[in-house]
Amino acid sequence: MNHGYRSAFNFKKYPRQAGGVFISMNLLLSLNKTVEGILQLIYPPLCLVCQTTIEHRIEGMDICQNCLQSLTIIPPDFATENILNRLDPCFLDNLIICFAFNDTLQVLIHQIKYGKFQRLSESLAKFACLECQKMTPAEEIDLIIPVPLHRIREKERGFNQSLGISRGFFEPIRDRIRTDLLLRLRETRTQTELNRDERIINVREAFETVKPAELYDRKIMLVDDVVTTGSTLNECARVLKNAGVVSVEALALATPVFGEKQDQFTLS
Repeated sequence: MNHGYRSAFNFKKYPRQAGGVFISMNLLLSLNKTVEGILQLIYPPLCLVCQTTIEHRIEGMDICQNCLQSLTIIPPDFATENILNRLDPCFLDNLIICFAFNDTLQVLIHQIKYGKFQRLSESLAKFACLECQKMTPAEEIDLIIPVPLHRIREKERGFNQSLGISRGFFEPIRDRIRTDLLLRLRETRTQTELNRDERIINVREAFETVKPAELYDRKIMLVDDVVTTGSTLNECARVLKNAGVVSVEALALATPVFGEKQDQFTLS
């Protein structure tokens, strides 16, 4: 089990007084860092994946260097050849994928979705952004839309992991992230249980645009955690283009890679 640790102080109520003496924010921050440093010595953070002690911790990521180094970069042309070219019709203008889905990412994404590790989604996306270095320039993106969850599923999880990933990937332009323009109308079956044709049927007519006037003539970046056949992203793109969007690109953390294709990749 990952023991971890939490911040020793709650800064939501500021300013604060203790025993009639005013405590400044800088002092609280200093004390908090000191306490966290002591806690790390007593209870060193454990890797979420392999449960070994983390010697050099990246902020927001309880992942050891060995597990990080197991992540494999996807070649730039992989998404076009293996996903976009197999969509008929294809409504996506481009698809960027960072990593090959492996055991490490399976654990991390499961922790993000079901373990309430919301901050991990942002930190992992920041790390992916640095490693991949094939991001679309900010000037070519008008709006960033995380693939929406159905309201029931989002209420169960407490957050949408695609929103956290969006914030990590696009930190300098977070003001362009919009969660109020695309709506999931119904709760669909988990795509992992379905084949290619069933996936297409499963998400058909599952999304709807909101505020179409704000979408008209815009260039959109969709964001999701894992893409397999591209059916969900393609359906989102279809609905957005019907609303007058000029172009739709998509960005995902990972995609499964099968068979001989795995040997084509090099470790990051």
